[in-house]
Amino acid sequence: MEELIARLKKDFTTPTEIFYKGRGKKLHLYCLFDNNGVEIFDNFSPKVPADLIRFWRISESAQLFKDVYEGGGLQILSPKLCVIESQGRAEPNELVIGLFLGELDFLIMNCDAGSKGFGEITIGNDRRDRSKWPKVAATFFDFLSMYSTTYGEKFWDNEELLDIPLRGF
Repeated sequence: MEELIARLKKDFTTPTEIFYKGRGKKLHLYCLFDNNGVEIFDNFSPKVPADLIRFWRISESAQLFKDVYEGGGLQILSPKLCVIESQGRAEPNELVIGLFLGELDFLIMNCDAGSKGFGEITIGNDRRDRSKWPKVAATFFDFLSMYSTTYGEKFWDNEELLDIPLRGF
């Protein structure tokens, strides 16, 4: 997690021009990380996997692959905002951990520590039937890695953007 965040900070602190195959145009993308991390205590509810805790220790929140001119991107939420955004959107053992800026989609994490899918990332949307929400990664770290590989492109909507198939789904 530390290496991934360091790479994103190094490569995207200032706007970087990226050509999107899927959109057929250039975007000027940047990432903003909160320089203050936050400690998560054992009583935080629901229980969250270690990779999200590591992220929050480095940066309480972040905006990833935001375009200078068009906006968009993904906001990874602080622990406090996760709890607020989860109200009415998430089941008791789930947590909304990110919002796609300017869109209705959000990142939701399985926080049921006793389940096989603990830590799985799903793309939620308040206007879509929950049964149609795609599971996109086995862990938060896997999601961030894939999302970074595609420079913020929605890899779950277009597998052709990747040179490798989605793992496990």
